[in-house]
Amino acid sequence: MVRNPLEAGQHLLKQYQAKLRFTLENNELAAEAIEQILASMQIDSGIYLSLNPLYEQSEEPFANFAQQHHLPEKLVALLPKLTEKGLYTHQKRGVLSILDGRHTIISTGTGSGKTETFLIPIIAHCLQSTEYDVPQKSDSKIARLSVDGKRYEKQLQPGIQSKSGA
Repeated sequence: MVRNPLEAGQHLLKQYQAKLRFTLENNELAAEAIEQILASMQIDSGIYLSLNPLYEQSEEPFANFAQQHHLPEKLVALLPKLTEKGLYTHQKRGVLSILDGRHTIISTGTGSGKTETFLIPIIAHCLQSTEYDVPQKSDSKIARLSVDGKRYEKQLQPGIQSKSGA
């Protein structure tokens, strides 16, 4: 009997991987795909198993991304974790989509940076609105977020109150 929770977690993970490998091989999935799936499984903390894929890290430093897309310099200082690790590629695509004014849905696992993805354009807009003389478009943009069934909205135009509701 294993008493160490980390050893127990590793043991459970290996057992699960063996059963998963068997199932995938019997369904004729390519060996390379099977190895990629099994390699992406890891123990996050304690005996909890994570089946979330490893998120692809963008190689571009966040400061360069911010500068290239004309985001305020202050934004980089406000997000030190992003300065250290940079954006994931899905975050980068999401931020660019929002900045382009497109309706954007980001559906990824827990801890993948969805919150930062929608906050970066909002914070950038707020910084630009207060620090710089940025002409406003006549049409207002709205950032929307749904978390656990609650809907949050933020008007991206100065002078309009933000709304929140269920």
